[in-house]
Amino acid sequence: MKPKKIDRMLNWGVIALFLLVIAYAGFKASGKKKTEETVADHIRHADTYYWFAMAHRGKMKELKYGVKELDIAEKLLDASDDDLTTKQRLLKEISASREDLRHQKTLTHDTFHGVFPYGPYMVRDSLFHDPRSTGIFEILDDPHVIATRAAVGDLITKVIESQTVVAQYDVVFVSDPPDRELENEALYLFNRSPRFFVHNFLEVAKALNPEEQKQLRKLKPTTEILTKLRESFGHRDLLVCRTRKLDEVNYHHFYVAEGRLFAGVDAEPAVVLNS
Repeated sequence: MKPKKIDRMLNWGVIALFLLVIAYAGFKASGKKKTEETVADHIRHADTYYWFAMAHRGKMKELKYGVKELDIAEKLLDASDDDLTTKQRLLKEISASREDLRHQKTLTHDTFHGVFPYGPYMVRDSLFHDPRSTGIFEILDDPHVIATRAAVGDLITKVIESQTVVAQYDVVFVSDPPDRELENEALYLFNRSPRFFVHNFLEVAKALNPEEQKQLRKLKPTTEILTKLRESFGHRDLLVCRTRKLDEVNYHHFYVAEGRLFAGVDAEPAVVLNS
């Protein structure tokens, strides 16, 4: 075989190898992006089931479906070769969504539909057919939950709803000491009124890192924190609601519910509301 022909074949071989390398890299990048998007889809589905359960006031089935979605997301993430930063971000979102579902499950057990899941099917044309009509069995709750609910209920009905600052509040929930169950109780109560558009722990965890969440719990968010929340939620103003324990003596639990309305990225609250 002539030298020139050999050189030409070698050149074509190098070009073919180069194209194969590029194609493989593109395939790997496409697979990585597909895994990341699929995991994100499952996390979003789990969050959707959380809101379904919240709206239905006691649908345990939705909560179980949500947990299954997160289990699938976690397995896909374990098997993927995504970079560490991407994995950590998605694992943080999975963990936050599990927290939301877990505490909603606890709250569900305190509703009529949670305690008597077949009640609505036995007597269809009755008070018990509507999961929102019977409220919550407070007698089944821990004292600190009952105390918190009383404080938050007063904050809603006696303080905030009498204000005419804005037509609708976007609300996030924090607690001191940190207690996700109490935050979810507050979210449940606020979510019953069209005056409030509530955001759960997953939404906050997506926007803020743990240190920023700690700062928010102090009701002293920085301009940077408010900017992140504003960009994540798509709204200008934000009401931060905090439940704070004041005392506990002889089975009496004393809590205060505090609200701070932050306008735009101004770190000083425009309105202070307490109960």
